[in-house]
Amino acid sequence: MKRNLLLLSLILITSFTKAQIANPDFENWTINATDTTPSDWYVSSFGYGRTPDAYSGQYAIQMWNWYYYGKGYVTNSGSFLLPILGVFETDGGIPINFKPQALNGFYKYIPGDNNGTIDSAVVKVSLRHRDLNGNIDTVAFAETLLPFASTYTAFSLPITYLSAINPDTVIISFLSSKSGFCNVSGNGNCLYFSIDGLSFTSSTGLQYLDKDDKVVAYPNPANSSIVFQLPYANVIALHITDTQGKILNPEFAQDGKQLEIDLHKFTPGIYFYTLQNGGKSFQGKFSVVK
Repeated sequence: MKRNLLLLSLILITSFTKAQIANPDFENWTINATDTTPSDWYVSSFGYGRTPDAYSGQYAIQMWNWYYYGKGYVTNSGSFLLPILGVFETDGGIPINFKPQALNGFYKYIPGDNNGTIDSAVVKVSLRHRDLNGNIDTVAFAETLLPFASTYTAFSLPITYLSAINPDTVIISFLSSKSGFCNVSGNGNCLYFSIDGLSFTSSTGLQYLDKDDKVVAYPNPANSSIVFQLPYANVIALHITDTQGKILNPEFAQDGKQLEIDLHKFTPGIYFYTLQNGGKSFQGKFSVVK
């Protein structure tokens, strides 16, 4: 009996271990000769680069168009094939052992030097499951377009599930342009699409960046105040934005590993937070109801 209980405990521990998005802040880069590529990501052969204009940390990744025919992109699919809008990749990706409900992050999307035509950037998520015969089924997907934004703006992309099957692989792709409009004059770079601070939201509303460290927010939804249970009891930095990317400066008090935010001045809606705690960054979202 004890042996069975031990086995069950191990299964439960394994089941609730959360997968981490590799290099979610694009801080790690591999330099090979004259090429600099983001670690654990695949990129287009042109139209991408490392930028110090980051939302947090030292770097973010930036993609751009090249005239009418070239679109910069980044993906963790393990394939150099262009992630076409409306088409999901069929191979590669990173392992995952839970069901994320949304992909979150921060983006900036601005016209280039030659005043690029109005367009939208593309964000895609594909969760798949491979059966014993090697067949791949799409378990869930998400796809959206992001408009121009002159400053870093929070986004949250809800994921739609097509099946009750647990996914084992996830692909995330960012494409610099939906349509590829670009003025052929000037330097040819018509759009600049920057991405930083990626994370997943689980079904509990928590966002996991690491399997051992997490921030628990409760109650969620909240009314007059919300408490963040922190993994480390040290000085933190707090950053909160609304769905329009507006930065808020809430009143808060910290007592050890607990951080409480006063929500009396918050209007009902969804908010995104970034916490710096123990030298690590944690991101998530919460909702306010009155």
